[in-house]
Amino acid sequence: MTGTWITSEQATDPHYWGQHLRQPVRFADGLATLKESTAIYLEVGAGRTLSTFAKSIDPDALILNSLPHPQEQITDSSLILNSLGKLWSAGVEVNWSNFHQHKLRQRLSLPTYPFQHQQYWIDLQTSIASKTTISHSKNPSIDNWFYLPSWKRTAPIALPKLSPQTWLICMDESGLGEAIAQQLEQFQQTVIRVKLEDDYHPFLAQRSDRIIYLWNNFHSLISLVQAIPTSYSAQITILSKQLFDVTGESIDSTKAILLGACKVIPQEYPNLRCRAIDITDSIHINQLIAELMSAEDAIVAHRNNHRWIQTFESIPLTPQEPILKQQGVYLIAGDLVEGLGTIFAQYFAQKAQAKLILIGRSNLPNRSNWETWLATHRQQDPVSRCLQTLQGLAAQGTELHFFTADLDDEETCDRSPIKFISSSIKFTASFMQTQWAIAQAA
Repeated sequence: MTGTWITSEQATDPHYWGQHLRQPVRFADGLATLKESTAIYLEVGAGRTLSTFAKSIDPDALILNSLPHPQEQITDSSLILNSLGKLWSAGVEVNWSNFHQHKLRQRLSLPTYPFQHQQYWIDLQTSIASKTTISHSKNPSIDNWFYLPSWKRTAPIALPKLSPQTWLICMDESGLGEAIAQQLEQFQQTVIRVKLEDDYHPFLAQRSDRIIYLWNNFHSLISLVQAIPTSYSAQITILSKQLFDVTGESIDSTKAILLGACKVIPQEYPNLRCRAIDITDSIHINQLIAELMSAEDAIVAHRNNHRWIQTFESIPLTPQEPILKQQGVYLIAGDLVEGLGTIFAQYFAQKAQAKLILIGRSNLPNRSNWETWLATHRQQDPVSRCLQTLQGLAAQGTELHFFTADLDDEETCDRSPIKFISSSIKFTASFMQTQWAIAQAA
């Protein structure tokens, strides 16, 4: 009202506040007073009225908002953090302790000197460079980009001559580890036996050239790898059963995670090499010892006295007949808002001109209330995006029937969606088996 700072007397004077209802707002004078101490303005609250006036009066000032405009596609938290960052970069002191009071933060020390951005390349010798040249040309046909794991039979491994080494064996309860240990000791090898309940850290303090892992436990394997000192190199052999299907055997899928670790460990720990050997009970002990002493091939399987190594064969893709029935009826139950439900709906409508029956979660608005929902909610709201997608399908001519139901409640499902399906559409058993697209239940 005055265009200058309020006084203590004015702040407690009822007559002063009454004049606010009758006197004009001297916004430009007030902005000029603020500009004497700062050139940064922050509008607190919804709307952009004050910031718009401020830009027209002082276009060179830094003018920020604390809340987004209703038509602006940005979350409240993103805009607040963006404005806070601009305030901080402009020199405004921020009470970071209050900002992080509900979060755990740790201090990070940064170097006090600038990076010089100077590179020191080592020129490769011509002979080495020529040997390591790798072709990066891309196969132009996408049909030849795919490979399938396969197995190749190889000749048995002969028992190599091995100098005395230290072997650490993670002993199992079947007796296989003990049989391996006794056989290795006959070849003048030093063997350290470690049981699952033992503390293996003292044994790893002394160099172990080779480690045989028989525990079939992923977390124990990772803990063992992390405990190996980086001062020496070692070879880890994961010895397992039922890890691979080579000739049609049954497998134990819970052991597949060991194979992933076997492939990643050498990449994370350059001082370690890792092999996976899958065997059966019929393997001869001498054949197994020869394989363990060998360092050939990372993935090996032994079946019926035969040795197999894993390879990858190119599998050309062949054109497939479309499995979608043109103008068929497709039911998509759940997962419409934040999942794959709407993606399936768009695909079926585009590729097969399908008739769609959609069942959404029980708290979604009915189709008659879609316009009301969109008018009262922001466009970036997940439900709003879902409804806009469904409206677009309907506008393109897709026959669309939408229901809401709790798929965990049998009584609710029996009420409207299933009643509509059973009374309005005739499904054969085979058609229902092949044509229903059942997404994750909401």
